[in-house]
Amino acid sequence: MLASELDLPAEGSNVRFYQAGESFTLAPAARALNVNKRKLNTMKIPTMHGVIDRRILVNYRSIPTCCRPVLPPPFHPKLVRGVGIAGICLIRLKGVRPAFVPSWLGIASENAAHRVAVEWRDDTGR
Repeated sequence: MLASELDLPAEGSNVRFYQAGESFTLAPAARALNVNKRKLNTMKIPTMHGVIDRRILVNYRSIPTCCRPVLPPPFHPKLVRGVGIAGICLIRLKGVRPAFVPSWLGIASENAAHRVAVEWRDDTGR
């Protein structure tokens, strides 16, 4: 598959890709959720720190008749040259904790996300 066929973020966008072993912080996301500066009875979301220990992304071609039954209506597989596109992302995080907690008290987790490229029609028929 050509890079031009992938739906990647535009250069200069706010998307950041992390490499295995690289530290990350969720501070921008936490700040974005706390946009109201007035004092309300709301809980402040702490900044989280951790390390992406491993990330594996596998994309593959899929037979449309195989992935169509698992997609909820109104979705149907997006086809590229007659085949669907699916993928799995496996990620291992370690030392995940609030910023004020030492890393040795952080937790570790293994996560998987499955993705299928889809299309759908809205009320206008597009």
